[in-house]
Formats: sequence, C-alpha cells, structure tokens
Amino acid sequence: MQRFNLMIGCDDELGLNFALVRLVRETNDGRLGDVHVMWHADEILHFAALLKIGFHVLVLNILMYPGRGQSGFDLEVASLSFVRRLRDITHAPILALFALPDSPDYSNKVIEAGASLFACAPFVTNEVQEAVRKLLSATPWAE
Repeated sequence: MQRFNLMIGCDDELGLNFALVRLVRETNDGRLGDVHVMWHADEILHFAALLKIGFHVLVLNILMYPGRGQSGFDLEVASLSFVRRLRDITHAPILALFALPDSPDYSNKVIEAGASLFACAPFVTNEVQEAVRKLLSATPWAE
C-alpha cells in the first residue's frame, strides 16, 4: 500500500487543522504519511513539490497571501491565483475550502482554477468526507 503526504494550508487558531487531518485520516484506509501544516501561500507553493505532497487541504480564506492587508487586496482573486500556481507545480488533488465567499460563483471559479473539490463552511460534513473518500480512491498513488 502506497502512502501519501498531506499538506494542510490553514492557520490553527480555530483548531481546524486537527479536524482536517482527522477527515483525511478517516477516509484513506491508513495511507496517510507525513502531515505538513503551513499558512503562508508562498511556503506552500515552495514546499509542495519538495515534500512530494499527495493531497492538499487548503482553507483559502485563512491563508496569508503576499499583499494581504494592503489597500486594494482582493482575497478571492488572490486565492484563485494561488490555486492556479499550485496546480502548475503539482498534480496532487486539492480540496479547497472557503468560508462565505463574496462571489456567488466562487465555487465554479476555484474548480476552474484547478481545485479538485470545493466546500464552504461548515467544512467537515458527511458530504465532504464522502467526496474526499472518492477523490482519494480515484488517485493513482492510492492503489
């Protein structure tokens, strides 16, 4: 059985990392390898290929993007650009999470940008668990 490494993109202020790791651990039949937690978008991009990440779980509205907090910063635009850049670096599946996006079609945009799955808050639901299970079972390294 081949194992895979998990990248969690999230600040742990909400205790969300534990729930996200549990979500993947409960849906992967013991194949979870190393878990890496980062919340700076540039670090995630840098380490995605180096650490041979097999699955990304990213809370896009929490990540620290370059320019965040500056005048004119658009969180949704930054998150979509980040997903596109990550997809160019790695072909690992991406579960994109975002609490209350402003754009009603954000879910379509993030899938078009390269995310494999998208969910809004609350993130850890039976539907998301089932979607992750299907995604993991359909991934080539999962054999």
